[in-house]
Amino acid sequence: QPGGSALLYLQPQNTCASIDNPTSTDVRDCVLGFPSVWRARSLPAGEYFFVLGAAGGGTAGVEASVNIDLRPATPAPTNDSCMTPTVIPPGGGMFTGDLVDVADDVLTRCSGTSADLTYAITLTEPRDVSVRLSGVGTNSFLSASIVDRCVRSPMTLRCASGAPSQFTARNLAAGTYYVIVEGPRTAGFNLEVTTGAPSMPPPGDTCANPIDLPVNSMQMGSYANMEEDVTMSCASGQRDVVYRFTLAERSDVVATVRGGVSDVNYLAIQRACGDRTMESGCRAGFGATGARLTVSAMEPGTYFLVVKGTLNRDYTVTLDARRPVTPVNVDGNDTCDGAYAVPEGGGLYIGNTSTLRRDSRIWCLSGESSEDAVFRYRLNRRSRVNFSTEGSSFDTVMWLTQGDMCPGTNISNACIDDAPGLGLAAAFDVTLDPGTYYVYVAGLNATARGAYRLSITPTTL
Repeated sequence: QPGGSALLYLQPQNTCASIDNPTSTDVRDCVLGFPSVWRARSLPAGEYFFVLGAAGGGTAGVEASVNIDLRPATPAPTNDSCMTPTVIPPGGGMFTGDLVDVADDVLTRCSGTSADLTYAITLTEPRDVSVRLSGVGTNSFLSASIVDRCVRSPMTLRCASGAPSQFTARNLAAGTYYVIVEGPRTAGFNLEVTTGAPSMPPPGDTCANPIDLPVNSMQMGSYANMEEDVTMSCASGQRDVVYRFTLAERSDVVATVRGGVSDVNYLAIQRACGDRTMESGCRAGFGATGARLTVSAMEPGTYFLVVKGTLNRDYTVTLDARRPVTPVNVDGNDTCDGAYAVPEGGGLYIGNTSTLRRDSRIWCLSGESSEDAVFRYRLNRRSRVNFSTEGSSFDTVMWLTQGDMCPGTNISNACIDDAPGLGLAAAFDVTLDPGTYYVYVAGLNATARGAYRLSITPTTL
């Protein structure tokens, strides 16, 4: 669609069959996108038909531009199989190709069931191998991997996905390795492979050489020269840095990672490095706000903090720990009359909205919310206050009002669904003058209910 972003489908057919009920012999393929691209190699002589349409409602009258590019037929690539890889010279080399009409033979950690081509390089001594893969044309997001056995499901030594995707496999022993190029069947690509003297990974690049992060400290870091090594439940395919910290006593822990304006950062706390089943939590965050993870009452011991980023830029990581705050069980705060009175020093409160009723309406969101809990908070001094529902068991919504009488008057910057970097938790920081305030905790929709956690942390200005 010229100048637009309508989602278009393109269906090449061997015959002009019914659009609603074509047979398997009628249809060659069906692709969806903006733009929608279809490529075929060595298409036999004959007559073909292309069904074009706009997906979704409200798309009547969409203007579309169709371009057909006919080129001399080319042979299929010979390295479409592990049995016939293209040989890379020992010193490396540059290659061009495409994935048109290519089969899926290898499942790697970064891509899975995508079209792939294989390349092989034999090292006679330990070397570093660097791979850079860049797409050509519309589909430029590709994956590159290096494996030591070219089988259906190999152990992936290194991989990366992106536009471009690049990595360095350090200090590989002598032997034969396979570089796998993966992506959509319409993609063209340029592949560059270089070798160099063997080197050791930089600090923090793997679980074997983590960076020690003292409790209650902040460190600057960079994803440059790092590789993707560690799996976490909320991210994969990005470069990562591994930190290690030790708790001497039972503690509440808050970890934060922040990057540049356009960065996406992830963080996870793991008891065993790289083991997603032993995670205390995993969060994603955007830009300077970053990602923040709060874990309550962590036991003494050594843990790993893993951060990932989508861009090879600098970031800051912060780790704060304090003695656990004893949570206060709250019940019966269903209405204004039963609002729970929070002391000026704040605290941590737990309850369950399943036992409450829906009494209030979320003024900043459309749709129907679920049951809600009400808290009354009185300030005698001007303060900066953080309100958070992190650790709740459902998709929470939180808002704040002010007034001598409940329900109070809405505060424009104190109503939120999902706070940046906190998953489905709600959180905001607001500067409040002395007065009486009401905090409401509810679920985003009519079925979002259950156990909640509300923390209120003031800082006097």
